[in-house]
Amino acid sequence: MPFDPIPLMVLDTAALPEGKGREIWQQSQSRFYDLQDQGAAESFSANINIWNISGLILTSGEFGGDRLLRTLRRARSDGFDHYTFLLHRRGQWMANDGERQIESGPGRIGSIDFAEPILSEVADNDSVTLTLPRDFLDEVLPPFDMHCLSLDGVRGSMLYDFLLSLPPRVGQTNGPDAPHLAQAIRHMLAACLAPSRDAAARAQSQIDGVLLQRAKKLIDAHLHEPDWGAQELAAELRLSRSTLYRVFEPYGGVAECIRERRLARAHILLADRNERRTVGDIALACGFQNDTSFSCAFRQAFGYAPREARDAVTGSATLLGEAGGIAQDEKILVHWINRLRVPSTKALA
Repeated sequence: MPFDPIPLMVLDTAALPEGKGREIWQQSQSRFYDLQDQGAAESFSANINIWNISGLILTSGEFGGDRLLRTLRRARSDGFDHYTFLLHRRGQWMANDGERQIESGPGRIGSIDFAEPILSEVADNDSVTLTLPRDFLDEVLPPFDMHCLSLDGVRGSMLYDFLLSLPPRVGQTNGPDAPHLAQAIRHMLAACLAPSRDAAARAQSQIDGVLLQRAKKLIDAHLHEPDWGAQELAAELRLSRSTLYRVFEPYGGVAECIRERRLARAHILLADRNERRTVGDIALACGFQNDTSFSCAFRQAFGYAPREARDAVTGSATLLGEAGGIAQDEKILVHWINRLRVPSTKALA
């Protein structure tokens, strides 16, 4: 039976006209990144083998340093939904997403998620990368946050050795066997990543708590903007929409949380005896575009109208049953009880 190798492409700048290798490299990287370090073409060199293993892209080789930015906008719009795992035989690679930073060097392996933004800086290096579709891995490993993930410990070392062994073996593998090799790669990744997934799950509630607090501060800073919502919040937090919705799911969703905080701010202002703005002006300041929608939402949330909240503010303490009578006291008492679930001014600051 004739040998039919797995498809291979080679980028070797030494075999190309001067500057052509750099041009090809930039064109290929521009499919994924918006910013590149436009270094001198003559200083760039690369010798990289690129295999297609039934849809998994394996690269192995050397190339010069570069600086690449995948913006949030690009990550949301270009349709690339893949994971990349990378290791270095020589050189160093650093990446961060604005909050997390990882470094990959000899003996270490890291991963990035193409659905997230990232800035990567790589020195002259000799490296191996494996890029695969998200659903290919998610079928055998329940998804978790693998962006800027550094794999440590025994299983990280095992995966490092396994990926390092792939390039010489792929060239010896018959093309018809590529699907079987892809399956072996998938199950090896799942076995080595499972502990990281479990650790991520244990830490997720704490991570989500921090994200939620940051999100609420941003929401409060934009309460006066009626059109500011989930898209803008995700952009400022540098989170995917799916991650943002997961964090806010226990609170009824992003839109509901924003709505509640608009109403909470309005309630505090209406109950402030030093606040001189009209009910309509307060509604506008809290992101409501008209009095009617504000009054309807306010009554639905608190059980009484905005004007009643303002009228309930008294200049001095009173005893129940005096002055206004029992009916008025009950209204004020209800107002106070409802206000217990409204965040304090300090919390909204």
